Amino acid sequence: MRTYTLLPCPWCKSPAKLDQDCNAGWYVSCSFVRCPVLPISADYKFAHMAAMAWNCCGQSDRLPALMPAPTEKHGSSN
Repeated sequence: MRTYTLLPCPWCKSPAKLDQDCNAGWYVSCSFVRCPVLPISADYKFAHMAAMAWNCCGQSDRLPALMPAPTEKHGSSN
């Protein structure tokens, strides 16, 4: 298997690890089990794509952008 350079976890600075899931998808996660966030990337078809996604996370400070909270619930009537 090819080796990829992974940046450390942006929260705890521990090494990241590249793994393959049972569906043959690749993902990167923090290797420290007590990390306060336990970040994990999405699944990718190729290992290099998972590595690139992890290393590009947030670009400036490597923290991912926060997703906006939903403004209304589906199926609710006012």
